[in-house]
Amino acid sequence: MGAGGSATNDGGAGVLAALGARLFREDGSELTTYGPAALTQVHRADLSGLSRWRGLDIQVATDVTNPLLGPSGAAAIFGPQKGAGPAQVQLIESALLNWADALEAPGTESGRDRPGAGAAGGLGFGLCAGLGAEVVDGLNTFAALSGLAEAVAWADVVITGEGSLDSQTTSGKAPSGVLRYATGARRPCWVVAGRSELTDEHVRALGYRGQRALMDLAPDEQESLAQAPRWLRQVGAGLAAEFTEAAPRPQPLSAPPSAEA
Repeated sequence: MGAGGSATNDGGAGVLAALGARLFREDGSELTTYGPAALTQVHRADLSGLSRWRGLDIQVATDVTNPLLGPSGAAAIFGPQKGAGPAQVQLIESALLNWADALEAPGTESGRDRPGAGAAGGLGFGLCAGLGAEVVDGLNTFAALSGLAEAVAWADVVITGEGSLDSQTTSGKAPSGVLRYATGARRPCWVVAGRSELTDEHVRALGYRGQRALMDLAPDEQESLAQAPRWLRQVGAGLAAEFTEAAPRPQPLSAPPSAEA
C-alpha cells in the first residue's frame, strides 16, 4: 500500500474501520466518523473485526520517515501543508495521541515512534498497530519495480522533481532518494520544482548539482500552476543548453574520414 499525499490526519482510523475495526467512546457509544475531532473521544478500539485480514503480508511504502507524534510528527509537519492553523495542529496532535493510546496496548507503544508511522496523516501507524503491517522505503520499492538503478547508470544526467522544495525534501522524500541513486552512480543530479524554499547553496550542500523552480520564471504562482508545461519546457531547454555546453567536445580526426568510413 502506498502512503503519502493524503489530506487526512486520522491515524489510519478510517481505513481500519472500513476493514472491520470498531471504535467506542467511554460511555460505550460507537463512533461513526474518524476525523481528529472524533478521535479525541476514542476510549476503546475493538479490532476483532480485522481477524480475516490477519496473516496477510502488508507493506506500507512511504517516502517519509516521520513518527506519528511530536515536532516531526504527522500533525506538526503535514498539517500546515494542508492548511491547518496552530490551533488545528494542536487538536490533531491531541487526537492522534489519544488514538495511539487507545489502539496500542500498554507497554507496546513503540509503533507510534516507528519511522514512517506519521505517513499520510498517521496511516502508517494505524496499519502497523492494527494489522501488523511493515513500513518500507517507498523509493527503494518503486526503484526496484521501475529499474531506477539501471536507468541512472545509463544516464549522463539525472533530473528529479517535486512540487515544493522545502525542509521535507531532506526527510526521505522522492527527490532525496533519486539523488541517493545518482550519487551512488556518480551522476550529476538536478532538481526541478514548482517552487523552492531552499537556497542554491543549501541545495548544493545536499548534493544536487543545482535547482530550477518554475516560480522563478512565471510571473506569479497562479500562472506557474496554470501554465506548468510551458515553464517546464523552458526549464528543460535551459538545462539542455547547459548540459550541451558542458559536454566534452569530440576530438577532431587527424585526417578527414574516407567516403567508405
